[in-house]
Amino acid sequence: MVSEIKKVNSKLNLILKYRPDKHFFLNLDVVTAKLVLANLQDIKDFIKFVETGVEKERHKGMITDVNIQRYFGFILDDLTKNRVFFHFGSCNDFIQKGDFVEYEIKKSSKGLEARNIKIIGR
Repeated sequence: MVSEIKKVNSKLNLILKYRPDKHFFLNLDVVTAKLVLANLQDIKDFIKFVETGVEKERHKGMITDVNIQRYFGFILDDLTKNRVFFHFGSCNDFIQKGDFVEYEIKKSSKGLEARNIKIIGR
């Protein structure tokens, strides 16, 4: 039982570290948290993301910074309000500041990185 509690607590800590929007877990006891982790597919997908570095969910956000000379920029995520790095090679279209985009997140050695970026509005 103690090892199961430690497992659940470590997963909850990972969720809170990478997805602050999952703060509702703070008010759950361990048994309830275990039931939530066992039954919610998006939580399972998130734990898989933490373990493998690939997230299936598509995010939406707005391009806030673009460095044309160095071919990178940042996206402000609509949900988490975090800045996510991207490289121009992750998008087929010309990206400019203010574009609304949809993207996937990949875990890199330097943090989170957007990939498969698609422009959904200008």
